[in-house]
Amino acid sequence: MSGEEPDTLDDDRRGTGTTEAAGLLVLRLVSHVAELLRLHLLLSGQELRQLARQLLMSAAFLFVAAFMSVFAVGLLLTSAVLALSLVLKPWAAALVVLGASAVLVAVLGAVGAWRVRTRARRFAGVIYALRGDLRWLWSEILRIG
Repeated sequence: MSGEEPDTLDDDRRGTGTTEAAGLLVLRLVSHVAELLRLHLLLSGQELRQLARQLLMSAAFLFVAAFMSVFAVGLLLTSAVLALSLVLKPWAAALVVLGASAVLVAVLGAVGAWRVRTRARRFAGVIYALRGDLRWLWSEILRIG
């Protein structure tokens, strides 16, 4: 043996057989890529469902906490009125707590509205850029195809 393997292909398979074999390999490759994409999408869907379930459970906990905090804030304000009524008349203590609460609500509302406006502008910019990227990708796909 000279180290080379003998040529086992007969003359019929050398010409058209190699192109048929290459065609079969390409078909197998395409089917494997399609299967890989299908499995990837299936896994992504399962991950999204699991994440949605976890987010829903987290939202439920946040809802219960927010509901309970309403009562906690009410008790806190009542306690502040009762504590101030030791040094002021009860109606004056209630007005002081009301005024402080109104100032706090106004400041928090202004900050929240400002943050929503700035984030909405940034979000709109991201969406605009994403649309441009998708248009470019679609035009590239159509140009190739």
